Amino acid sequence: MEAALVRALSRHIGHTTGAYGLDRILSVLDFFRDRSSAYKEEIIAYLRDQSPQDEKAITEEYLSEVLTFARSFGVIDLVSGKEVRLQKYSCPELGRSLLAAKDIGNDNFFRFFKARTIFLADSDSLVAVLSYFCKNRSENLQDYYVSFFSAVREARYDWLCRAFPEPMLLTRITDRLTWLSVAKNGVATQPKIDVFSLNTARHHSTPRKGWLASFDMLDLDTGRLTEFGRRALQSLVGNKGYFWLAPPRGMQELLRISSSLITDGPFEDEFAFAHELDAPKHNDFEALIPDVAEIMIQGYPSAKLIHASQASVQLPIEYIIYRSYTDGVAYDALQVLDEVFHRYRDEIDRLSAFKGKIGFYRVK
Repeated sequence: MEAALVRALSRHIGHTTGAYGLDRILSVLDFFRDRSSAYKEEIIAYLRDQSPQDEKAITEEYLSEVLTFARSFGVIDLVSGKEVRLQKYSCPELGRSLLAAKDIGNDNFFRFFKARTIFLADSDSLVAVLSYFCKNRSENLQDYYVSFFSAVREARYDWLCRAFPEPMLLTRITDRLTWLSVAKNGVATQPKIDVFSLNTARHHSTPRKGWLASFDMLDLDTGRLTEFGRRALQSLVGNKGYFWLAPPRGMQELLRISSSLITDGPFEDEFAFAHELDAPKHNDFEALIPDVAEIMIQGYPSAKLIHASQASVQLPIEYIIYRSYTDGVAYDALQVLDEVFHRYRDEIDRLSAFKGKIGFYRVK
């Protein structure tokens, strides 16, 4: 639970390398179509072979950073120790579900799923860029980016100090936040909030513009947000301004944070780029059931694990979240899945999860 809170307090990828093309990063998933794991050198060789002819001389260090980004997004995992000479990676359920969404051919769903994946890893940076382009500003993007992060991090640290008044519990959180620096002279001092330089802000903000454009949230020609971009920003800033993309609903209560300090979402397990959604009507629910079943069946060959004949239900859950956005309805993903497995029990087997509520399925 503490790890989930730390992730929510620092959804920011700090790499400044030039290896930030989303298509190249996500092309790593294609390499894992027929294998469960691979060594770093094998993946790099594949990426080099897939590069355009004029990029064949691209460096190994550059392509290594492609893997670093993919891992930061959560679409691949490092399964060997960081210090071993031969590093080994695997493709987890998120990566396979994203690959299946791509193969299904529903471009809007894939774009939405891709955007949600990147926002869960990097919403702080993306919201900063969205906020900048939501209105005409006299300052440049780099200056705004620096001030945005400084304000958000100060607000978060102030909240942490009030939410965890016991120093030992506070330290358990703050020690894991990379944007807080603690003096190493042995003297107990208040952590210092790191501030970006303008050069770092430029390196960080530039690729995000391209990412947002690929999600169809930002029109680079006009420098204006699209309807999807405006709705996405509103869903994250609400009426009070941006604080975070929160950990799953109920997590703060389980951490015994005072009810007066519980901070609203959007919560990561419900986040659908929509500020307000209606309750589903019977017709909405009935129309969704066969569509979810079709997605599960179509996506199964790509979503299926290599070492077992089963696929994660993360694929249909992400589709249900997508439909919450398009239908304007707050569907309960687990309730929908219960009904799908009941009605399509002759076509789809439900397999239990090792832990938690997210399980697996198998198409008969």
